[in-house]
Amino acid sequence: MEKLITTKQYMENPTELHHAYFLQFATHRTESYVLSSLKVDDIKKAIECGDVHLNEINIPYNNMGYGGGWWWDNAPINLSLLKEAGGSNSPSTRTCVAKAVAKELAK
Repeated sequence: MEKLITTKQYMENPTELHHAYFLQFATHRTESYVLSSLKVDDIKKAIECGDVHLNEINIPYNNMGYGGGWWWDNAPINLSLLKEAGGSNSPSTRTCVAKAVAKELAK
């Protein structure tokens, strides 16, 4: 594994480090989670059509307006590495990790 990007380093340069920072917390389970509901071709098509943040792609559920959660929020991630980097486990962290994995799959 390459050198761990800490949360402090990420916060100093979030624009350039966003993808790499969150991708480092991905696991095979994260990839399986993404592929359990999304097809690589659909991810590629969404990105090609301008949905670079994958906010418009058809996901299994989005109950954000009803006090629920977003499908991305449940992605499994490497919590021990996240803690080592100084990060915190939150729905937004899980979303960013899962979206980073989806983007990698689309390459």
